Amino acid sequence: MADPLTLAEFFSGLKISKVSFHLPGVRQHSRTAGGEVLSAVIGASLWRGTVTLAAGYHRSISAVQAVLEDLDRAGDPFLAHAMPVWAPAYDPTGSILNGYTPVLSSVAGDNHRCALSGLPPGYRLAQGEMLAFTYGTGPVRYALHRVRSLSVAASQAGTTGLFDVVPHIRPGWATGTAVTLIRPACKAVILPGSIRWPNSAPLISEGISFDFIQTLR
Repeated sequence: MADPLTLAEFFSGLKISKVSFHLPGVRQHSRTAGGEVLSAVIGASLWRGTVTLAAGYHRSISAVQAVLEDLDRAGDPFLAHAMPVWAPAYDPTGSILNGYTPVLSSVAGDNHRCALSGLPPGYRLAQGEMLAFTYGTGPVRYALHRVRSLSVAASQAGTTGLFDVVPHIRPGWATGTAVTLIRPACKAVILPGSIRWPNSAPLISEGISFDFIQTLR
């Protein structure tokens, strides 16, 4: 698969009017004769989203349309960052992180908890905020996780204790890997047939939208 378009090349430049970004469960269930509901995970949990663009002048919408047509035709990937929350409330512009490089310091044996180091002293994350890092060997893979713990605070040495994230952390992670907290992104592709093309009036075009899904390769 081709290298993904960077955030600057596509996603971060979109003028978005509405967006959804979520992690649907991939489960099936059955019932026993005694009324017990049995549930089983049947696939990887992948981030999904729907983007609706704001109305714009024809030329700006046509420029976006050209990229979408190419991505849809070839199935090529792009980076998509978490929305609408894409930065810590404690540090919405990333200014506190300037000069610091947070890294993954450990992952618990249950793969649902991790710890970070390299943060500014006392740096905080809240439940629902996001983090991303790359992992694996060979083609780069992009991990994107949401903080499940109520709050996370770094010590004066810039390290955190273990905290819960969703989804679970997949094999291939390595200590010392840089962690992104501002516009944390996953690798995604357009869902086939999901693009709604714009309607054009005398001055503006509107109505363009698309669905995307995370890809791990």
